[in-house]
Order: sequence, then C-alpha cells, then structure tokens
Amino acid sequence: MPALLYTHLTLDERCVIAHLSREDLGPCEIARQIGRSPGTICRELARNGNPKSVYQARSAQHRHDQRRCEANAQREKTRHKPLQQAIKRGLNQRWSPKIISEQLKRNHPHPRKCSQDRAMRVSAPTIYAYLKRDTISGGTSGGGGNLEKQLPRRGKGRKPYGSRGKRHDAMPGRKCITERPPGAENRSRLGHWEGDTVEGSHKASHVVTMVDRKSRFTLIGKAKDKSAATINTVITSLLERLPQCLRRTTTLDNGTEFSGFKQLEQNLNMAIYFAHPYSPWERGTNENTNGLIRQYLPKGTDFWTLTLEKVRSIMDRLNNRPRKCLGFKTPNQLFLGINPPVALTS
Repeated sequence: MPALLYTHLTLDERCVIAHLSREDLGPCEIARQIGRSPGTICRELARNGNPKSVYQARSAQHRHDQRRCEANAQREKTRHKPLQQAIKRGLNQRWSPKIISEQLKRNHPHPRKCSQDRAMRVSAPTIYAYLKRDTISGGTSGGGGNLEKQLPRRGKGRKPYGSRGKRHDAMPGRKCITERPPGAENRSRLGHWEGDTVEGSHKASHVVTMVDRKSRFTLIGKAKDKSAATINTVITSLLERLPQCLRRTTTLDNGTEFSGFKQLEQNLNMAIYFAHPYSPWERGTNENTNGLIRQYLPKGTDFWTLTLEKVRSIMDRLNNRPRKCLGFKTPNQLFLGINPPVALTS
C-alpha cells in the first residue's frame, strides 16, 4: 500500500475527495485514485462530512483541525496535579478508568461555572492514554511509570477453553440453565446467584465465590479442598443466613465439586441450575467477578494463609465498587441499601 496510508489526510487530498464525491464515485474508487485505504475515505466522509449537504474540503479540514486541538487539550489536562492524584486514588481502589471518569463527573458537576470542576473532568480514553504514556516515558509524565500495572483488568488475549472434543458426562438429575425462571434470566429480581471456585497455588487451596446476578453483590468463602462435601458446606454457610427471598436460584458450572448439588438444594431450599459444558459466558457475571478477585488474590497465591479479615476486606472492596452496568451504583446500594462514602475528592 502507499506510504500515505498511515498519515493524516491533507487539504489537497480533501479537495480531490470533494471533487470525486460530486461525480458520485464510491469510497473504493476514490481510495484507488488517491492511493488511500477505502476505510480512510469512509471514516473521512463520516467524521468530517456534512450529512445535510455535499462534502466540502475546507469545512472538513476545519473539523479535522478542531478535533486535533481538542485532543491536545485533553492530553495537557492530564498534567494537572490534582487530576493525576485523583486517578492514582481510583487505581489504588482497583477502579477502572471508566469508573474513575464517572466518579469525577459526580464529584465535580459544574465544569461550565467552576474552573476547578472543569480541570477535574476527563474521559476514560484519555485516562487510558495517560497511563500508556506514563509507561512508555518511564514515569516522566507524573505517574511513576507503574500506573498501567494497576489497571483492574489488563488484556492478555483469549485462550481456548480446553478441548471441545472431550466427552462430558452430565451429572444425573441436573437442571439446565435454559430452565431458569425469567427473574433469573433477565436479572429483574434479587436472589438469583452464580457460583464458582477459584484455585490457589498448586490447586491445593480454594475459595468459593457467589455473585447475585442483579446487584453483583459478592460473597466469598474459603474451602480447605475441592470435594463436593466441602464446597456444599461453604456455600451453605454463605447463603443460609439470607432470607428466602434473597436465595431463589443458583447457577453453577459442571465441575465435579458441584456433584452434591441435590443435597445443597435441600440445605438451602433453592433450585440449582447448570450451564452448558464449555460455556463460561453463560455465567459471565461470576467469571467477571473472579477476574476482579484475582487483583487481590493473583495466580500462585497460597490460600492456606488467607485470613478471614482478608476475605472480608476483598468482599468490602468489591461490594463498594461502583459498577458501570449498575449505573455506577455499588452492589451494596442495590442489595443492602448501603451507601458508601464518596471517593476521589480533590
């Protein structure tokens, strides 16, 4: 492809695009004639064109220049020391850039009237870009060079979920996830849970995680082993103190540690359903929560040394964490009606 593929369009190129578009040529033909990618032409027409009239080269160039100036202004904004400190405080609480951005909007609601509020408003993409620059520069941008490592979820790429050709022997008598009541499927009622286990070092120690589908309220229990009897005991201890209206159903995976589900149904007087084999996305709420728990209990951690105080601390952090899917409310607010203190104040 031509060398101009990865450079910004010039005014001369925009004049050619305007001329060719008036002749009703499509993006592919325009791209061929000026030596650009068809995607570049499509984006140019969508971003800088006028939907109510024909494409104008000079107005398109003006929109481009204005957007570049705004991008530079956002980059300069992250040099504001109070804003950098607020971002660091959010990362220390294991919040994502989106949550940090929304909390800053709530704590600084008057950007047009107050210059301090205006300086403290920043978007999530700008925070990501700031963290990336901080890593590349080795901390010269004000973050110390390690801020990106504090992100709650860092991309590692997808891995195949084991061998799809393995024979799976379903547990007799189990109920399929497709049989769940509507309240569990559409998250309209509290008390519908998803359960799983998280392994410690050498697969010798485990914790059990239970997550309410509607509120994302999380319960964590330590298990000395992965036997069905032990897992049943831990899940029972986590849920038995809840009223019946808050323990309606539970959805589990097909691990052998849940083979004693019939006894668990009797202990808790609640229906238990199972996801399809090799389909972790059907319990996405629990899988995502386990990923958040790995911030505090990374792989290789020995759960034998895990104290009750540490478990409660992790639960408090997760249940007081604002969630985008909850309108940036916390699980405690929806499940227990508890309002956490406001954070990230300047």
